[in-house]
Amino acid sequence: MIHINRDFEKLTLAHYHQLKYDLLKKIDNGHHFINDQNKIPISDFHKRALKIFLKEILTSKPNKLIRIYRLFEKKFPMTDYRLIFDYKWFSSKSRKYGTYELAKKLNVRICCYCNRNYTTTVISSDSKISRPQFDHFYYKKKYSLLALSFYNLIPSCSLCNTTLKGEKDYNILHPYVENIINDFKFDVIPQNITTLLNVNDDFKLGVVKKNENNILNPKLDENIKLFKLKEIYASNGSEIKDLYFLRYKYSDKYLEELHKMTKEKFTQSELFRLAFGSEINEVDFEKRPFSKLKKDILINLKILKS
Repeated sequence: MIHINRDFEKLTLAHYHQLKYDLLKKIDNGHHFINDQNKIPISDFHKRALKIFLKEILTSKPNKLIRIYRLFEKKFPMTDYRLIFDYKWFSSKSRKYGTYELAKKLNVRICCYCNRNYTTTVISSDSKISRPQFDHFYYKKKYSLLALSFYNLIPSCSLCNTTLKGEKDYNILHPYVENIINDFKFDVIPQNITTLLNVNDDFKLGVVKKNENNILNPKLDENIKLFKLKEIYASNGSEIKDLYFLRYKYSDKYLEELHKMTKEKFTQSELFRLAFGSEINEVDFEKRPFSKLKKDILINLKILKS
């Protein structure tokens, strides 16, 4: 749901150069690689094709990745590439460059899909401790050719990656290339008067789109449905209730008053982070949970200007 902004050209090239020589060796050792359907070792022609397209396989953006996949599927149908583009091998803690190092370079702290769960990477001087799961945007059982492609490895939490997404084809937003964050907002609806009085946290979530003709709207709808965002956000009603409490406890100029009280020692984003525990700027939504949701609510409550 959130958009990740990085120097992707630099990161993809580094990813390619880190994997290039190991993968070329795997391709050359084609006797370890067989076609699932016919049990035939990989041909020299097949090896050459993989070598020619290796850089594009590892660095291309999603739309081009699919074209490459279809080309190989047409020329070499029903081929399983998991012994070459081996994600288990890539995710081994013993590797010098693998999932931990990629996660650290990306430095995405919150799940790209739900903006709810932390995905912090922790590497100590002597061990690799924690990292996000990497969702295969195009799932690796079917798209084994793309299992190590940079744009096919999305930092995510276990709930979104394993429990909700799984291995199916979906028409969802790609967090590296499609940014729709300012084209919609979450609308939070208290379900009864006791919610407004801060007695309970019974809320219902809706989504308001700024442009109903936006070509990315179907993907947005799929994201919300697939990752159960309405249900999951509503289940965290206490986070929402606190914002309503602030609105009715203080005036709609709450941030302005805080700014004066602190003698203008903080920037707007710093003050927002201290007051609400989230980020105000969309490029920083990846740093703290619920940042998009909280900002939309605060705009609706007129605590924050749109």
